[in-house]
Amino acid sequence: TDAFGHAQTICGGADAMVDLALKSWDIAATEILVEEAGGRCWKIDRNERF
Repeated sequence: TDAFGHAQTICGGADAMVDLALKSWDIAATEILVEEAGGRCWKIDRNERF
């Protein structure tokens, strides 16, 4: 699931997570956790931050 993949990425169990059908509300909490861990969230198709 998305939540498991996001958690694995935040904790270092995965280097990245790609979701082709992601909506902004799907990543709202995850984005905060990623940034607090020193990571970044990007839209691949537009090369811009969420």
